[in-house]
Amino acid sequence: MTTGDTWSCCAYLRKSREDEERERRRGEDTLARHRRIIDELAADDGRQIAEWYPEVVSGETIAGRPEMIRLLSDIAAGKWSAVYVVEASRLGRGGGSDQEKIVNAIRYTDTWLITEYKTFDPSSDADMRQLKNELRSSEDELASITTRLMRGKKQAAKEGIWLATGRTPYGWKAVRINGLWQLEPDENHGTMLRIYDMLEAGDGIVRIAETFNREGVPTARGGAHWTAAAVRSIALNKANCGYVSYGKTTTVRTFDPESFEVRKEHKRMAEGEYQSKRGLHYGKGGIDEERWERITGNILSAARVHWGKELKNPLSTLLVCGKCGYSMTMRNANGSYYYDHKVARLMTRPCEGCHGARMDMVVDAVVSALL
Repeated sequence: MTTGDTWSCCAYLRKSREDEERERRRGEDTLARHRRIIDELAADDGRQIAEWYPEVVSGETIAGRPEMIRLLSDIAAGKWSAVYVVEASRLGRGGGSDQEKIVNAIRYTDTWLITEYKTFDPSSDADMRQLKNELRSSEDELASITTRLMRGKKQAAKEGIWLATGRTPYGWKAVRINGLWQLEPDENHGTMLRIYDMLEAGDGIVRIAETFNREGVPTARGGAHWTAAAVRSIALNKANCGYVSYGKTTTVRTFDPESFEVRKEHKRMAEGEYQSKRGLHYGKGGIDEERWERITGNILSAARVHWGKELKNPLSTLLVCGKCGYSMTMRNANGSYYYDHKVARLMTRPCEGCHGARMDMVVDAVVSALL
């Protein structure tokens, strides 16, 4: 390996979950701060960072982090003499196989790992053992942090505190009052209430979307194109009548017997399978609980097509996947109906990236396109 200022150096940047929480509270840019730290480290060593690998996704494994895959590929090709990172745990918190890949890439390509607190020599067995231990400890820490965060979110929802992560519902903004997050009406709140007024007057969600498009009413993201699915999603959001819901999605892990890997999927829970509690914003929305139940009950009952006691597929043989051409199958999942692919073992050609959709949303889209 080269020495001194002739080293070719790169740097890997990745945010942790604690960083993401801190950014939401303080508004700071974690990756920018880490970049400054690494620039100073390299300058103290008389070196420069030739390339940066900023990870913007939060995958738990190497397979879910494209920048880490690219970094390991470049290390294997002998491109770098040293990799800079703020701390070793930033390299990954995956399972044992991922940790082994990282350590082997550094050890067998003679690539140094330089952190804010320690420099890992690839030829030192003691350093490589310490690196393994730090990666393993970070994995245990991740499990502990995840459990603690989930427990905290669940308890906050029970107390009616709004979980200030991601986007707020249409017509609302998240504010902190006496240290507790809750919802307050925003500039779109009147439009949100108008949806309920129109539904109660007999307008369907397709007509409401058409009316908003004709009037140029801004969407949740500031656009000008409304869909029936967007109107329906807003109307069915129980936050509008003062509730905080938790557990709408859950992570399902499945084992692949061919690759021996565990894949994660996010499953949306059906109504009644997640908890809803009165939020701190209860009574501020302009629509009471009884009225919300009545209006949304009409939407849900109108969304299903019954023939006797058996639900028939109204789009049988008509709805096909735009990627592979297979007819979509209607399935019952926890009381909700979905359009999805045929059973995988019956498919003679694969299809990548096409996910199922709720039946009522598909039917709404078809009706909207025909009108």
